[in-house]
Amino acid sequence: MASPNVLLVVLDSVRARNTSLNGYRRDTTPSLAEFGNRSTVYTQAKAPGSWTLASHTSMFTGYHVDEHRLIFNDHSIEAGHSVWEDLTERGYQTGVFSHNPFLTGGTGLEAGFDTAVTTNQLVPFPEAVNPYDYTDEYLEFVRAGVSDGTPIRSV
Repeated sequence: MASPNVLLVVLDSVRARNTSLNGYRRDTTPSLAEFGNRSTVYTQAKAPGSWTLASHTSMFTGYHVDEHRLIFNDHSIEAGHSVWEDLTERGYQTGVFSHNPFLTGGTGLEAGFDTAVTTNQLVPFPEAVNPYDYTDEYLEFVRAGVSDGTPIRSV
């Protein structure tokens, strides 16, 4: 018997109750709803962490946030701990396709995939000041945006 295909779709920061898939009154996610009609949909999945990095690390490793302790941008996970590495060893082709730098930007979460595709555009206005260059330096970020002449687009 052939191994089944596995596709994990994560809509980070999207409330499940606001999707067509889960019966929202407006047609907010018609393609996802149609795909869900042919798929297994888990309705009791809850985010294990309070933000992207902690939650995805738990989803990919099976460890609780208190166990993996990957809660800051400058932390990373060691190789050999993700379900994707295990699936690769079992012959699956794995890939992550994300615009989110917490998944494909050096935290180690992308290391378990055969293919990791990201975009270079981290902000909607690439000509503006990039807030990711000023992590924890909010005042410096505001100053840079104002002096650069792109305050509205930067913020």
